[in-house]
Order: sequence, then structure tokens, then C-alpha cells
Amino acid sequence: PSFDREEQYGDFADLVWKEIPLSLGFLAGYLRERGVAIRIVDEQWGSLDEARIGELVAEFQPDLVGFSTLTPVFYRALELARLFKRASQELTVVLGNVHPTVFPEESRAEAAVDLVVRGEGEVTLWEILKSLTGEMALADVLGVSYRENGHCVHNEERPFQKDLDLFPGCAYDLIQEGLPG
Repeated sequence: PSFDREEQYGDFADLVWKEIPLSLGFLAGYLRERGVAIRIVDEQWGSLDEARIGELVAEFQPDLVGFSTLTPVFYRALELARLFKRASQELTVVLGNVHPTVFPEESRAEAAVDLVVRGEGEVTLWEILKSLTGEMALADVLGVSYRENGHCVHNEERPFQKDLDLFPGCAYDLIQEGLPG
């Protein structure tokens, strides 16, 4: 998700650069290495509306849509979650990154959000995908929060991976594909 830099930073908006979504690139690299078809769409380079979201869902037919959610883009992420759910009720919508990690209940309170990833997302997201196919129970996925019987369930924290060499590199090519024209 993107946000209005002028509104957020006022006179300093020109000093805030658009950033490469490295966190998404690393998640994509990890999942692609495991055979998952993945696509990155970076709204910093072109706003998404309901029609474009409908086109993306029809074209790619995703089972899961995830949002890297920092606090400045939190409300936009919720808005996008609602639009994606409107395009396909079957989609699983996941929020991750700093804001959902610190505020999992607030993040999960939105009806269009199915799951929140707390902490590092690579292994957690892979296990979420396995839970969607029935290979693993969601209750066994560390580092997620979700709603069950009207209550927010917080599974046990996932320990931080100390050996980062276990993770593949960033999928820069998928970030590049997410840029316009």
C-alpha cells in the first residue's frame, strides 16, 4: 500500500523517497524457492482501484494476498483488503510487518483481514500456505494471529532466525515486474 506523502510529511514530502519493498522481495524469494507462484504489486508506483484489483484477481487468481503494513499505510492496507475481498471472497488476506506485529488485535479487527503475521514472515507465510492446503493446522503456525469463535487467537511467537544465510536472496525481478510500464 502507498500513502499520500504530501499529507503525511507536508513540506518535507520531497525529501521522502519511494523505497524498494525489500521485505516483499525477500518473502517472494523464499516462497518462490518452494515452488509458489507469486507476484508483487507496489502501489507506490501506481494507485490501485477496484477495477484494477478485479483485473489482478482475474488475471493471477491468487489464493492469498498479503500486505506489508507500516503504520503510515495501515488504513490504506485495510481499504485494499476490503477491495480484494470484494473481488474474491475466497482470498485469504494477510497483514504483516511492523504495525501488525505491534498491534495484532487492531490489525485483525478488520473483517476483510484473515490473518496477521507477527515478526519474521518467510517461514510463517510458507506455513500459512500449507495450512490453506490442509498440510498443516493453522493452530500450529507460529507467529500468527487470527479470529476464532469471535476472539483473536495469538499463536506462540516464532523465534528469530539467527542464520540469515538459510534464506534465499531478494527476488528483485519480481519487484521490477511490479513497476509500471
